[in-house]
Amino acid sequence: ELSNSRVINRATFIIDLSQNEEEIWRNFDKKLRNSIRKAEKEKVSIEEIKDKKELNIYYSLSLKTQEEIRNKKGRKSFSIPLFTFFEEIFKNNGGKFLVAKLDGEIIAGALFLFNKDKAVYFQSFSSRANAEKQAPSLIQWEAIKKFKNLGVKEYDLGGVTLELNKDDSRFFVYEFKRKFNGELKKFCNIEIEINKWKKIQDFIIGATYGKTI
Repeated sequence: ELSNSRVINRATFIIDLSQNEEEIWRNFDKKLRNSIRKAEKEKVSIEEIKDKKELNIYYSLSLKTQEEIRNKKGRKSFSIPLFTFFEEIFKNNGGKFLVAKLDGEIIAGALFLFNKDKAVYFQSFSSRANAEKQAPSLIQWEAIKKFKNLGVKEYDLGGVTLELNKDDSRFFVYEFKRKFNGELKKFCNIEIEINKWKKIQDFIIGATYGKTI
Protein backbone atom coordinates (compact mmCIF):
# COMPACT_ATOMS: atom_id res chain seq x y z
CA GLU A 1 0.00 0.00 0.00
CA LEU A 2 1.32 3.46 -0.92
CA SER A 3 1.82 5.94 1.89
CA ASN A 4 -0.40 9.05 1.84
CA SER A 5 -2.88 7.32 -0.48
CA ARG A 6 -6.49 6.23 -0.42
CA VAL A 7 -8.90 4.31 -2.65
CA ILE A 8 -11.98 6.22 -3.80
CA ASN A 9 -15.04 4.49 -5.25
CA ARG A 10 -16.03 6.34 -8.39
CA ALA A 11 -18.42 5.98 -11.31
CA THR A 12 -19.29 7.50 -14.65
CA PHE A 13 -22.34 7.75 -16.87
CA ILE A 14 -22.12 6.43 -20.45
CA ILE A 15 -24.48 7.49 -23.25
CA ASP A 16 -24.87 5.15 -26.22
CA LEU A 17 -24.51 7.36 -29.30
CA SER A 18 -26.00 4.73 -31.60
CA GLN A 19 -29.39 6.01 -30.43
CA ASN A 20 -30.96 8.74 -32.52
CA GLU A 21 -30.98 12.30 -31.19
CA GLU A 22 -34.65 12.14 -30.26
CA GLU A 23 -34.09 9.05 -28.09
CA ILE A 24 -31.11 10.62 -26.34
CA TRP A 25 -33.08 13.83 -25.74
CA ARG A 26 -36.12 11.97 -24.38
CA ASN A 27 -33.90 10.09 -21.91
CA PHE A 28 -32.69 13.34 -20.34
CA ASP A 29 -34.20 14.38 -17.03
CA LYS A 30 -36.97 16.95 -17.55
CA LYS A 31 -35.05 19.55 -15.53
CA LEU A 32 -32.03 19.09 -17.78
CA ARG A 33 -34.12 19.56 -20.94
CA ASN A 34 -35.53 22.75 -19.43
CA SER A 35 -32.01 24.00 -18.63
CA ILE A 36 -30.94 23.44 -22.25
CA ARG A 37 -34.03 25.25 -23.53
CA LYS A 38 -33.29 28.09 -21.10
CA ALA A 39 -29.76 28.53 -22.50
CA GLU A 40 -31.09 28.54 -26.05
CA LYS A 41 -33.76 31.10 -25.12
CA GLU A 42 -31.08 33.31 -23.54
CA LYS A 43 -29.25 33.30 -26.91
CA VAL A 44 -26.22 31.40 -25.62
CA SER A 45 -24.19 30.11 -28.57
CA ILE A 46 -21.73 27.18 -28.59
CA GLU A 47 -18.54 27.36 -30.64
CA GLU A 48 -15.25 25.54 -30.96
CA ILE A 49 -12.11 27.43 -29.96
CA LYS A 50 -10.56 28.86 -33.12
CA ASP A 51 -7.10 30.10 -32.14
CA LYS A 52 -4.39 30.43 -29.47
CA LYS A 53 -5.91 33.68 -28.17
CA GLU A 54 -9.16 31.93 -27.29
CA LEU A 55 -7.21 29.03 -25.80
CA ASN A 56 -5.48 31.47 -23.45
CA ILE A 57 -8.84 32.92 -22.42
CA TYR A 58 -10.14 29.38 -21.91
CA TYR A 59 -7.23 28.55 -19.61
CA SER A 60 -7.43 31.78 -17.62
CA LEU A 61 -11.14 31.21 -16.97
CA SER A 62 -10.42 27.60 -16.03
CA LEU A 63 -7.95 28.85 -13.41
CA LYS A 64 -10.63 31.13 -11.96
CA THR A 65 -12.98 28.17 -11.62
CA GLN A 66 -10.15 26.17 -10.02
CA GLU A 67 -9.67 28.88 -7.37
CA GLU A 68 -13.41 29.07 -6.70
CA ILE A 69 -13.54 25.32 -6.14
CA ARG A 70 -10.54 25.44 -3.82
CA ASN A 71 -11.47 28.51 -1.81
CA LYS A 72 -15.27 28.53 -1.81
CA LYS A 73 -16.02 24.82 -1.96
CA GLY A 74 -13.18 23.62 0.25
CA ARG A 75 -11.55 21.22 -2.20
CA LYS A 76 -7.97 22.42 -1.70
CA SER A 77 -6.37 19.63 -3.75
CA PHE A 78 -8.43 20.33 -6.89
CA SER A 79 -6.26 21.30 -9.85
CA ILE A 80 -6.22 21.44 -13.63
CA PRO A 81 -3.26 20.48 -15.85
CA LEU A 82 -0.58 22.97 -16.90
CA PHE A 83 -1.26 25.11 -19.95
CA THR A 84 1.16 23.02 -22.04
CA PHE A 85 -1.26 20.08 -21.78
CA PHE A 86 -4.14 22.10 -23.23
CA GLU A 87 -1.84 23.56 -25.87
CA GLU A 88 -0.74 20.09 -27.04
CA ILE A 89 -4.35 18.89 -27.21
CA PHE A 90 -5.28 21.96 -29.27
CA LYS A 91 -2.29 21.72 -31.65
CA ASN A 92 -2.69 18.00 -32.28
CA ASN A 93 -6.50 17.97 -32.49
CA GLY A 94 -6.60 15.51 -29.62
CA GLY A 95 -9.87 16.90 -28.33
CA LYS A 96 -12.62 19.44 -28.80
CA PHE A 97 -12.69 22.72 -26.85
CA LEU A 98 -16.27 24.02 -26.81
CA VAL A 99 -17.13 27.42 -25.37
CA ALA A 100 -20.43 29.09 -24.61
CA LYS A 101 -20.71 32.73 -25.61
CA LEU A 102 -23.18 35.40 -24.59
CA ASP A 103 -23.03 38.62 -26.58
CA GLY A 104 -19.61 37.57 -27.83
CA GLU A 105 -18.17 36.92 -24.35
CA ILE A 106 -17.05 33.45 -23.24
CA ILE A 107 -19.05 32.46 -20.14
CA ALA A 108 -18.38 28.70 -19.97
CA GLY A 109 -16.32 26.04 -21.67
CA ALA A 110 -15.41 22.37 -21.68
CA LEU A 111 -12.72 20.07 -23.07
CA PHE A 112 -13.66 16.70 -24.53
CA LEU A 113 -11.09 14.03 -25.40
CA PHE A 114 -12.10 11.49 -28.03
CA ASN A 115 -11.24 8.76 -30.49
CA LYS A 116 -13.43 6.82 -32.92
CA ASP A 117 -14.96 4.75 -30.12
CA LYS A 118 -15.43 7.10 -27.19
CA ALA A 119 -15.65 10.79 -26.24
CA VAL A 120 -14.91 11.80 -22.64
CA TYR A 121 -15.95 14.99 -20.85
CA PHE A 122 -12.57 15.87 -19.35
CA GLN A 123 -12.62 19.38 -17.85
CA SER A 124 -14.72 22.52 -17.74
CA PHE A 125 -15.25 26.00 -16.30
CA SER A 126 -18.20 28.35 -15.97
CA SER A 127 -18.89 31.91 -14.92
CA ARG A 128 -20.70 32.20 -11.58
CA ALA A 129 -22.08 35.57 -12.70
CA ASN A 130 -23.91 33.89 -15.59
CA ALA A 131 -24.94 30.68 -13.83
CA GLU A 132 -28.63 31.29 -14.52
CA LYS A 133 -27.97 31.13 -18.29
CA GLN A 134 -27.47 27.33 -18.01
CA ALA A 135 -24.58 27.33 -20.50
CA PRO A 136 -22.91 24.10 -19.21
CA SER A 137 -26.04 22.08 -20.00
CA LEU A 138 -26.15 23.40 -23.55
CA ILE A 139 -22.43 22.69 -24.02
CA GLN A 140 -23.00 19.05 -23.09
CA TRP A 141 -25.93 18.67 -25.47
CA GLU A 142 -24.01 20.24 -28.36
CA ALA A 143 -21.02 18.00 -27.59
CA ILE A 144 -23.19 14.88 -27.62
CA LYS A 145 -24.65 15.83 -31.01
CA LYS A 146 -21.22 16.70 -32.40
CA PHE A 147 -19.63 13.40 -31.40
CA LYS A 148 -22.62 11.43 -32.62
CA ASN A 149 -22.29 13.13 -36.02
CA LEU A 150 -18.58 12.24 -36.05
CA GLY A 151 -19.50 8.56 -35.69
CA VAL A 152 -18.19 8.19 -32.11
CA LYS A 153 -19.85 5.21 -30.42
CA GLU A 154 -20.30 6.37 -26.83
CA TYR A 155 -20.13 9.48 -24.69
CA ASP A 156 -18.55 9.34 -21.22
CA LEU A 157 -19.63 12.10 -18.84
CA GLY A 158 -16.50 11.71 -16.72
CA GLY A 159 -16.05 10.59 -13.15
CA VAL A 160 -18.40 11.19 -10.23
CA THR A 161 -18.09 10.26 -6.59
CA LEU A 162 -20.93 8.14 -5.20
CA GLU A 163 -22.77 8.19 -1.87
CA LEU A 164 -22.04 11.83 -1.13
CA ASN A 165 -23.78 14.01 1.42
CA LYS A 166 -25.87 16.71 -0.25
CA ASP A 167 -23.73 19.35 1.49
CA ASP A 168 -20.62 18.09 -0.32
CA SER A 169 -19.78 20.33 -3.30
CA ARG A 170 -19.15 17.23 -5.44
CA PHE A 171 -22.79 16.20 -5.03
CA PHE A 172 -23.76 18.95 -7.48
CA VAL A 173 -21.43 17.39 -10.08
CA TYR A 174 -23.03 13.99 -9.53
CA GLU A 175 -26.55 15.41 -9.88
CA PHE A 176 -25.66 17.34 -13.03
CA LYS A 177 -24.26 14.25 -14.77
CA ARG A 178 -26.97 11.93 -13.46
CA LYS A 179 -29.64 13.96 -15.26
CA PHE A 180 -28.32 12.81 -18.63
CA ASN A 181 -29.51 9.30 -17.69
CA GLY A 182 -26.55 7.43 -19.10
CA GLU A 183 -25.59 3.92 -18.00
CA LEU A 184 -23.84 3.96 -14.61
CA LYS A 185 -20.43 2.25 -14.61
CA LYS A 186 -18.32 1.94 -11.46
CA PHE A 187 -14.54 2.06 -11.03
CA CYS A 188 -11.93 3.02 -8.40
CA ASN A 189 -9.36 5.82 -8.14
CA ILE A 190 -6.20 5.79 -6.04
CA GLU A 191 -5.53 9.29 -4.70
CA ILE A 192 -1.92 10.04 -3.76
CA GLU A 193 -0.88 13.15 -1.86
CA ILE A 194 1.85 15.04 -3.70
CA ASN A 195 1.67 18.43 -2.01
CA LYS A 196 5.28 19.38 -2.69
CA TRP A 197 4.91 18.97 -6.44
CA LYS A 198 1.46 20.55 -6.42
CA LYS A 199 2.94 23.68 -4.82
CA ILE A 200 5.56 23.86 -7.55
CA GLN A 201 2.86 23.60 -10.24
CA ASP A 202 0.78 26.31 -8.56
CA PHE A 203 3.82 28.61 -8.41
CA ILE A 204 4.48 28.16 -12.14
CA ILE A 205 0.85 28.83 -13.03
CA GLY A 206 0.71 31.86 -10.73
CA ALA A 207 3.91 33.31 -12.18
CA THR A 208 2.52 32.95 -15.70
CA TYR A 209 -1.11 33.98 -15.24
CA GLY A 210 -1.08 35.92 -11.98
CA LYS A 211 -3.61 35.75 -9.16
CA THR A 212 -6.90 34.49 -10.51
CA ILE A 213 -9.20 35.71 -7.77
